[in-house]
Amino acid sequence: MYDGRTDPAVHLTRYMRHMEVLGASDEVMARCFPLYLTDIAAMWFRQLENGSIDTWTKLIERFMRQFRVHIVRPKNVMTLTSM
Repeated sequence: MYDGRTDPAVHLTRYMRHMEVLGASDEVMARCFPLYLTDIAAMWFRQLENGSIDTWTKLIERFMRQFRVHIVRPKNVMTLTSM
């Protein structure tokens, strides 16, 4: 379950692996996706305008854009020197 507070890429990777094992098509993955959302993420999904997303690819793009602030980025030299 994804609550909107952690790295969305990690959730998406796990979700896609799970669905691929089941042999799910892109359409099935898109339709089942909200079942794996909770809290803030579920609220975000419910507030999407009907018909605003018509493909699995668009859903992924919107999801990643919405929760991008939680994407874990590798530390670099500049980050280390600021500590």
